[in-house]
Amino acid sequence: ITEGKIPDSHIVFLDEIFKSNDGILNSLLTALNERVYTNEGQAVKIPVVSFFSASNEIPNFNDSTQAILKPLYDRFEIKVLTEYVQEKDNRMTVLKNKQSGASNTAVTYITLAELQQMQQEAEKVKVTDEINELMDNVLCELRRHNIHVSDRKYFGFTPIARVKAYLNGNTEVKPKDLLVLKNYFWNEPSQIPIVEKILKDICENPIGAKAQ
Repeated sequence: ITEGKIPDSHIVFLDEIFKSNDGILNSLLTALNERVYTNEGQAVKIPVVSFFSASNEIPNFNDSTQAILKPLYDRFEIKVLTEYVQEKDNRMTVLKNKQSGASNTAVTYITLAELQQMQQEAEKVKVTDEINELMDNVLCELRRHNIHVSDRKYFGFTPIARVKAYLNGNTEVKPKDLLVLKNYFWNEPSQIPIVEKILKDICENPIGAKAQ
């Protein structure tokens, strides 16, 4: 039964991703890596554009029973840590909406055709040698702070930077567009402020960083 499920979907949301057991882990990794689902021995191409997921915890990968989930964790390139609602005014707004039964559903939509067109346009955004030099500096600084960044991950920053530049109305990637990578390079939440500071130091003032 695949109708309305992952093999049939363009946008996929996987809730409590780390509850995955051994039985579905290999199929899920194949879907994430290759956009393919094997159904009774037959490989079926999945039309998915993006996978989204959520979890209430990050596994302890040093625990042998949870280490099997590490490849799954690594497949999600953009990671965002969500905190509890900080501001009282915002809490009151959410609370009143809940009490009144008001809907928080988005009312703005993007069609699949529009999304595909945006992807094609984003691919045309230019990445200059200056940007590549900045990113090499970022890589060296991250590694100097003992933040593990594999070559695969480093070489994969380009599509994210292009999309950010495109959404900012730029025809080429600007140094400040690279700040979006604060959600790309961290491996554990404690690294978030370090990654953010390195990107700001190098990308917000590239001439000063180069001189330093």
